[in-house]
Amino acid sequence: MTSFSTPFVAQGSDNPTDHEIIRAVRFQIAAELEAINQYDEIFQVAPNPLVKDVIRSILLEEKKHLGELTALLYSLSPIDRSLAADGESEVSDILVNQLRAEPTLSGS
Repeated sequence: MTSFSTPFVAQGSDNPTDHEIIRAVRFQIAAELEAINQYDEIFQVAPNPLVKDVIRSILLEEKKHLGELTALLYSLSPIDRSLAADGESEVSDILVNQLRAEPTLSGS
């Protein structure tokens, strides 16, 4: 399990730098991903329907937080947005190539 401490290098700073804020947002994104994985693990193994319903609700909220923090990161750091878009484009290209390589329904 990941061990989280503090997102700020300069603890106690009354005036964090833009870089420190960006790092803090990335830190919180990692924390949200960890929470999502933990709640998902509970959801997958819980036999009790009440537990499943409550955990599912929390899990969906954590995913919403992940989206909010990602949007915030992208607004604060255009390079992060650009690199993420490049990564999405690469995956899209791979998917297109896979679709082209699949045999057609007619068997040819």
